[in-house]
Amino acid sequence: MLSLYEDLRNFRVIAEEMHITRAAQRLHMSQQTLSNCVRRLEKDCGTALFERQPHLRLTAAGELFLAHVSSVLEQADQLSSQLQELRSGRGGRLKIGVNQTQSQTTLPPVLHAFFREYPGVKTEVTICPVYDLTKKLLDGDIDLLFRASRKNLHGDFDFTEITSDHLCLCIPSELLEAFYPPNRRTLFSQLSPAQQLDQLTADGFLQGAPFVLNGPWLSAFARKFFQRRGIAPEVLLEFHDTEMLFTLGYANMGITFIHSNMIP
Repeated sequence: MLSLYEDLRNFRVIAEEMHITRAAQRLHMSQQTLSNCVRRLEKDCGTALFERQPHLRLTAAGELFLAHVSSVLEQADQLSSQLQELRSGRGGRLKIGVNQTQSQTTLPPVLHAFFREYPGVKTEVTICPVYDLTKKLLDGDIDLLFRASRKNLHGDFDFTEITSDHLCLCIPSELLEAFYPPNRRTLFSQLSPAQQLDQLTADGFLQGAPFVLNGPWLSAFARKFFQRRGIAPEVLLEFHDTEMLFTLGYANMGITFIHSNMIP
């Protein structure tokens, strides 16, 4: 197949030069090698492609052949370029699965770095619950998925840790003002985050303020957090929508836990 493409390229140069000697010089090969190339093509086509007398020129079949050769070689060049991209890892298609939370926390910076390194890779993103994504990965509908832990995944999967994140206790400023005395807020601002958390617990702020919780994983984390600190606060609302978390937070409805890289 590769030798055929080489013969086609040689034919095009001959057709451009209309002179075997000049074409051979341009291609850095002997006239005999180039003549053999033409004979092979004419044998495969079953007809003459050039008239030799009184000077070299294309036959009607040669004109038709040349019109198609240019198209074939252009497609061959595109194929070669695409294959090279695949071999280098800079081409192809990647199907990613992610849940809603990870689509707003982990995925954006990872995709930004990925596209800088592999701009030619066509990427598709599927957003749905993790248990659906796991099945899609097993069925081959996606190539990889992002998730916060390896829980409930078995040996059929390969794992790579790509980033780490911290959970933050997010307290709307109006709630802090409403539930926390002014004199305590002045002291509060001078403490480290860990000391602030201890102070809020000791002062009973976390016990009295309302909470909004998002998703089963964060909700379970929140309950362990409450248990360790010996508090049983009011949980105003639980939901499964990350975008709603910001809406409720900005509306000062309650304290919540969010990933650090979701903080504006």
